[in-house]
Amino acid sequence: MKKLLTILAILLAGFFTTATAHEKQGHKYEKPIPIEEWMTKPFDSHSGSILLSGSTIDHGDYVITQTEEVYYFMGKEYEVYNVMYDDPTANMKIGVYGREYIAYTEDFIFFYECTKKGFGIRRALFNNSEVRDLYNEREYSKQTILCAEKKIDTLQALGLIAVYVPKLK
Repeated sequence: MKKLLTILAILLAGFFTTATAHEKQGHKYEKPIPIEEWMTKPFDSHSGSILLSGSTIDHGDYVITQTEEVYYFMGKEYEVYNVMYDDPTANMKIGVYGREYIAYTEDFIFFYECTKKGFGIRRALFNNSEVRDLYNEREYSKQTILCAEKKIDTLQALGLIAVYVPKLK
């Protein structure tokens, strides 16, 4: 927890002169949010990098940041987001292309997608059989529909993936 807060403080130090964050509504900023509250809400920083934060039971708090990286898969260019947890072994990246999401590390690739049935996991690939053996098949079947909406916004999808991918391990 302390490492994550230290990283967050360093990232924010150059962008804020006070310990507040601003929630963007339309094109105007509302009043500042106390620092205790923004840790669980999406917010817009001046750097455009920190998008969302939350907590998981298995790996502690997490922060999602936007990157300038591009992930190439099957001829498509995916926009890349970092997901950093208190437990750094759970850190991963998420590629976004329209309604398709790819959560990946060196060990696995999980494909999430919005379809007419809703948002959920569609496929899993593993780098080796040892990692595959750690995979939780029961949890996979629970995640086929995480949200019944046919369309969800990117922040909601990123948050769902950040919370549910650690349960697959």
